Amino acid sequence: MTKLSPQFKNEVDQIVSQYEFKQGALLPILHKVQDTYGYLVEDVLASVAEHLNIPSVDVF
Repeated sequence: MTKLSPQFKNEVDQIVSQYEFKQGALLPILHKVQDTYGYLVEDVLASVAEHLNIPSVDVF
């Protein structure tokens, strides 16, 4: 697992916050993060799961 830089984590947090932490927003959030950064790393997926209050396994 890679460690997210504080700036990268903050940017991902901002993307997630646009969707008001709704579980149904998982795919749009992941698409936006991937469109913005070109890839998804395990730490990003874990962070998204935490924000959406869903199990990590539902994101991976």
